Amino acid sequence: MKKTLKMPHTYALLLILVAFACVMTYIIPAGIYDRENVDGRKQVVNDSYHHVAQQPVSPIEIFRAVPTGLVEAGEIVFYIFLVGGAFGIIHRTGAIKVSVFLGDECENLRNGSRRVRNVPQSGSAGRYAWETEAGE
Repeated sequence: MKKTLKMPHTYALLLILVAFACVMTYIIPAGIYDRENVDGRKQVVNDSYHHVAQQPVSPIEIFRAVPTGLVEAGEIVFYIFLVGGAFGIIHRTGAIKVSVFLGDECENLRNGSRRVRNVPQSGSAGRYAWETEAGE
């Protein structure tokens, strides 16, 4: 029997990525560009890169990285959860499937080869049954 490689859990992938980033803070030299205000905006000064003291991330800080990032990006995270929840509700009602199905069949309705009959069903979106002119 052939074994297939199974995708690791999402949290395992995140932990691996954060641990890799932590290790890279010990390897990649630290540096910074100088910045200046131009028309009320901070911009990087060309050819101003210089090395600064290395500040590697300790392994203990790995476990603080995700909660700290969620707090700092709270508005964006909340927005993504809100939009994701809205799409989840739309998907569960079947509205996307019905609208795509109806969009595909509009051309047939324009040609007069089919007619639509609304079949009542529970849920916010009704199901549609298609019949040809021959009564099939």
